[in-house]
Amino acid sequence: MAAPGIALLAAVLAGPISGCARLEQAGGVEGAVRLAMDDLRALGRVFLGEPSPRAKPSAAEAARQAHAELLNELFQVVLLRAPLNEAEFGVFLGTLTQGASLEGVYNGFTHSAIYRSKEMKYGPASAAALQAFARTMAELQQDLKSPTMVDSSMAKPLPEIDPLSESDSAQGAAPSAATSGASGAAGAGGGVSELRFGKPSRPVSAPSPTAKAASDAPAGPVPATSAAVLMKVFEDASLFTLKRVLGDEVLKVLNQQQARGGLALWYGAFAARQAGKGVDFGLALRNKADEAFHAQWAEGVLKASQQDRLTWEVLNRVHRILNHAELTSRREDKSREEKSGATK
Repeated sequence: MAAPGIALLAAVLAGPISGCARLEQAGGVEGAVRLAMDDLRALGRVFLGEPSPRAKPSAAEAARQAHAELLNELFQVVLLRAPLNEAEFGVFLGTLTQGASLEGVYNGFTHSAIYRSKEMKYGPASAAALQAFARTMAELQQDLKSPTMVDSSMAKPLPEIDPLSESDSAQGAAPSAATSGASGAAGAGGGVSELRFGKPSRPVSAPSPTAKAASDAPAGPVPATSAAVLMKVFEDASLFTLKRVLGDEVLKVLNQQQARGGLALWYGAFAARQAGKGVDFGLALRNKADEAFHAQWAEGVLKASQQDRLTWEVLNRVHRILNHAELTSRREDKSREEKSGATK
């Protein structure tokens, strides 16, 4: 291996006459020492088997890595699980890399047969998750030209579509950490390794203690402006149904705000407001209650034609809010059960 810095330093130490000219070119003794140390570090990497510093990734490689990290978080936060295998992950990653919008990929998640099976499988969401849904849904109505009309049909799972089980969706090995991103992406908002659905927090056949009987729900469509009314309409909805409905509402708001030209300012206010709810959104900067900071960030990504990043930041927050409420409620239920068992 060539080591010009070490050779120069040896020539200087061996004799000031032979090394004089080269020493001057290197910038004196200090320059020669720096070159020699660089050579020693490089030699150390070779002998110790350490990789050399990587070259800066190309724009395509950087985009693919960004898509991979976003997609992994989407799996964790929306489906509450990691990708099943490389094949499943690769299909969605290829779609994003080829130019599909995040909105399209997100809808592919929440309006799929797999997602419907989750809506069908699990019982009603906890009272805490229902309340978080109702409050956030009602807040979003303030940002629409006219409020969304809701009725009891919206609280039901998706209409039946072609069946596809999770085990049939793809074949292959589990994705590596390099392709699937950080394993802790779901964070305190509801990690896939923490949230389990062994039984519903509220009995399916009995009304919630914090809500009235289902018969008190409005008979027809009503504006989604009252959190109290929304809790009646969606009383028996599963967590996954609430997440889907709220995500659809977010996309509706984003599209209208974009058309008005005020998306960056809206996002700043929205992000700062959510930061005050005590939920970990996965990154420290996301948790800042600084409206100007978030608005400036949004302005930057919009100027760079990266609206998908902003779209995900909003979707990520509403999903984590519901995940957090559900997880917290189930932990409290488990704690009460353990205390009750200990006193018997």
